[in-house]
Amino acid sequence: FFFSSRRRHTRCSGVSWARRCVQETAKVLKSRTWRFHKKYSTWFKRLEKPRITTSDYEQGTYVFFDFEQGWCQRKKADFKFKYCYLAVSYTHLTLPTIYSVQISVVAVSLKK
Repeated sequence: FFFSSRRRHTRCSGVSWARRCVQETAKVLKSRTWRFHKKYSTWFKRLEKPRITTSDYEQGTYVFFDFEQGWCQRKKADFKFKYCYLAVSYTHLTLPTIYSVQISVVAVSLKK
């Protein structure tokens, strides 16, 4: 598996590929203002400024990767993103989630 950022191309294979790919792909997505939602195990991005912002959540329109329906991007209006589900570290991601990170980066790269 290959992905690219503006700085370098990375090949993800071998025993340590998972951890390295998660870290690198998360950097790329975060730099493009995507956020990982731990409850739904997918990436979300604001489409506009949140309508409601509190200390516990923000609510507004987001786009997300729908991995159950063929990895397309879908719009979710009036979505409440609770901060307790916001991933701040990516070392906890499981193998299925790692695949979602990789595919997410490919999809974002293709759309940019």
